[in-house]
Amino acid sequence: MAFPSKEQIIRALKKLEKLGPTIIPSKNASPLVLFRFQLSQNIVKYKMSHKLTTKELSKIFEVDQSYTEKLLSNRLKGISTDRLISLYLKIQPEAKFKILDF
Repeated sequence: MAFPSKEQIIRALKKLEKLGPTIIPSKNASPLVLFRFQLSQNIVKYKMSHKLTTKELSKIFEVDQSYTEKLLSNRLKGISTDRLISLYLKIQPEAKFKILDF
């Protein structure tokens, strides 16, 4: 694998500037926040392992691309937990969720 060209690096950096950083929950985050973060991260892992573009993933989710970009960077404000679960089940229909006592 060759090192990317200057143009490829510039394009990638511009994409990252628009998207902004991924939001990571604090150490004191509630179990619900951690659950939502884990769902978001599992969607990112699925996208990467299946080599999907954001556009392709948006099509699977039946949402617009900007919505998917928010989801992939863990910008979940305005996205309900029910909605997150239903999106996740579109890519992992056999998924099971379990509540554990701590």
